[in-house]
Amino acid sequence: MKKATKKQNGDIYYLLGETEAGHKYWWKKPTWDCGWYWSVDWMDSTTAQHHTHIKNYGTSLFFQLGAEKKFLPNTPFTEDEKWELLELFYTLIQLREIAEFYHKGHTGISDRTTQYLDLKNRKEADNINKNLIPQVTAEIEKIIKGEEL
Repeated sequence: MKKATKKQNGDIYYLLGETEAGHKYWWKKPTWDCGWYWSVDWMDSTTAQHHTHIKNYGTSLFFQLGAEKKFLPNTPFTEDEKWELLELFYTLIQLREIAEFYHKGHTGISDRTTQYLDLKNRKEADNINKNLIPQVTAEIEKIIKGEEL
């Protein structure tokens, strides 16, 4: 399997791999949504008509550790690239969550925000959104980018 890139509806997708059933899954390059957050971990399969998130799979996205089966047993990546991609994907996910926290000033676990504690931090949210997330995305693209279909 070769690395591949495709454009669809104005978005860029990178091939992650294929399931045992032959469904190819693509990572959607992060997009800036609603003017305040990044969508960072979308996976899409046009053949399986299925959208999901990388964080739903953890290391089982590429590896079988214990009883958990690999989600994508067929990929275009070396073992080292798989581990590096997982590290970078989860870095993106955490950065996005931290930026959202700083944007809102709370976790959003309930609709009751504390009236006594204001943890909003626009400067930190902006740094993550404008600098760190694009930097990590660029590192992922160095590994994942393939021939355009």
